[in-house]
Amino acid sequence: MDRVCGVVYDIPASKKQILDGFEGLGYGYEASAVVVTLQTGAKLAAHTYVADPKFIREGLVPYSWYKAYVHAGAVEHGLPREYIAEFIEPVVAKADPDNERHAEETAKLRAWKAKVVADFRTK
Repeated sequence: MDRVCGVVYDIPASKKQILDGFEGLGYGYEASAVVVTLQTGAKLAAHTYVADPKFIREGLVPYSWYKAYVHAGAVEHGLPREYIAEFIEPVVAKADPDNERHAEETAKLRAWKAKVVADFRTK
């Protein structure tokens, strides 16, 4: 049995096509039905996006801003610290050669983190 920690979202059917576009469905990713076990032990039918094997290339690494998003999301959603340390932090990332995109994504992440901190302080 495979195990991965993550977050399950309830997406309205009317928004599924939009999400498919963002997730690259048909462009290197396939939709896959899975059964997930929630922290409560309950089982839930869900869908996920899985890389199409013919598009997987050895040696590809994410951009540093993308890894930062994954890390921040894992922390925000309370994924186990051990999981983050074992499966997210060791991932090698590289600088995005598109300096404009790097700056834009880094600014979005900074704003998101600031909002999370502000929301936390007001609770």
